Amino acid sequence: MEATSNKSTLLPSKLGDDSPHESHDPCQSYPCLLICDELDDGMQRQTFYSISDKRCHTSIIPELHNKNIVWCNPNDSEWMLVEDAELYDHFLWNVVSRERIQLPSVGDFGYYDCAISSAPTDPNCHIVFSGDDNVILYSKLGDDEYSRYEFEESTEELRHLASIGGKIYGTLSRRLVVALEFGEEKSGLRLNPILGGARVPPVPPHIHQLRIYIVGCGDEVLLVERHSVGRSEFEVSNFAIYKADFTSGIKEWTKMDDGIGPHTIFLDNNGRGVCCPTADPAINKNSIYYLNDDRYIYVWDLEKQSVTKHLPSSSVVDDDNCELQWVMLPAGSVPHKLA
Repeated sequence: MEATSNKSTLLPSKLGDDSPHESHDPCQSYPCLLICDELDDGMQRQTFYSISDKRCHTSIIPELHNKNIVWCNPNDSEWMLVEDAELYDHFLWNVVSRERIQLPSVGDFGYYDCAISSAPTDPNCHIVFSGDDNVILYSKLGDDEYSRYEFEESTEELRHLASIGGKIYGTLSRRLVVALEFGEEKSGLRLNPILGGARVPPVPPHIHQLRIYIVGCGDEVLLVERHSVGRSEFEVSNFAIYKADFTSGIKEWTKMDDGIGPHTIFLDNNGRGVCCPTADPAINKNSIYYLNDDRYIYVWDLEKQSVTKHLPSSSVVDDDNCELQWVMLPAGSVPHKLA
């Protein structure tokens, strides 16, 4: 038996217009929304939006000009993985201290997912790129080059990477979730199935479009599925949430039919997500805040099975020229210090 459905519990634990004044404490135990868009003169700007006090702060950050943020861990770190596509260049950048750490070049390696295991202050911080030709590139922070891991099966690939509790998780084919284990030697990468290899239950046949997110709630591992029955993946019909149960006699994926209680899940449009305990009355509990390929925040109420749509910033006017991501800033930091 690979899944049960019960009242599984997690760890204890109207958005407004732009405001001309500064936010006092934009992020506590939940993420800020980072909106990156391009102005008419070609300059890129960054807007930090607090879903709690409904305020924005906009700035132009030189370090991010003509760059792509390819990894932004919403769980516990203000570090971003940034790409300069023209130079095949990648570096880690701290959104608060503005510290930059250069990474080895990936060359012309085409990748579709990436992750960092933990903050660079962790001596076991690893960087992973999963991509073309069934290859994974990985390195420990400080290495001069990447090591390669190649799948024996030509159809296998590693997707949906997530960093939880200092580990990187991902999915293989046939709905198998693995944890990446790095050995001392450069060739020591192993993909270890979690829960003894128990697979996530199959998707209902009427679901036409599917998105998968591996989501952390503290050290808990959740798998969230975003279902669509229409032709567009952006027309969400419902969400399914599974919790990796490591404590029961039979390790299994437990479906959370009763929702997530006093918690909120945040999902971006790039496969990243986080689940946070919610004490702030301005944030909807037992709900999923998710992003599509536009300027809006969508809020799915797990109890009512309904969605509302909100515009976080009226100054961002082009759906095709903006990127939205969730980013966790340390409690007490304020966006105007980034300007």
